[in-house]
Amino acid sequence: MTKLLKKYITLATIITTLLILAVWYTTSPIFGTLVYILYLAFFGYSLGNFFIKQEKPFWKLFFGVIGLTAFTTSLLSIIYWFYQINQTTITLVFLFTSLIIVYLSKKIDLKDLTILHKYQITLEKIKDYLKQNILGVVVFLGQIIILATIFSHRYDETIISPWTLFSNKIFILFFLVSALLLFFLQKAKHKKTNLLLIIIHTAIILNVAFLVFKYGYGFDPHIHEATEKWIREYFLITPKQPYYIGQYM
Repeated sequence: MTKLLKKYITLATIITTLLILAVWYTTSPIFGTLVYILYLAFFGYSLGNFFIKQEKPFWKLFFGVIGLTAFTTSLLSIIYWFYQINQTTITLVFLFTSLIIVYLSKKIDLKDLTILHKYQITLEKIKDYLKQNILGVVVFLGQIIILATIFSHRYDETIISPWTLFSNKIFILFFLVSALLLFFLQKAKHKKTNLLLIIIHTAIILNVAFLVFKYGYGFDPHIHEATEKWIREYFLITPKQPYYIGQYM
């Protein structure tokens, strides 16, 4: 076993362990979300690197994350249909997925996964990059604050609109961050950082309701919220309907 493979397996183990801890012991949605994003990014890129090795890193990550999400969701849906969804089954799915991807990664050149090696990133280069893109960093921090504010107002009851939970301050902050983002995009064109900031900003705009409602929502919020609460507490609900399995996963 090479040193690079050992490092990769160690990092994969740490990320998977953090995710399992989030499933079993963590009540913070922010921690759980961040760990899950880290899991998707790490294993998604690894998966993309295995299947579309010749593509650019962005597309490896993009299609890898989609493939990883589709695989875990499908697997959880099958398990739910024949059994139930609980912390144990979720843990087993993540462990199984991690083991498969680590096994697949043994068959490729791990140097392709080592971004630090590939791009020769150093601490000095990171500092220089941050200095040159300080406005982008401010925008990113503003987006994080907005997301944290939304998460802190998560709600588990039926309300007319998610906006009723917020004060005017979040709208002022969002306006300022949006203005800074537009200015940054005009000032620093053709940078990969721009795409990340645009994706995050778009996600904030389109997913406020999704983030606010703890148990999700559907066409009939009363029915779906009751169903999701029941599954959350008792791990399944009968009769099982395949139409909403993807939503409940």
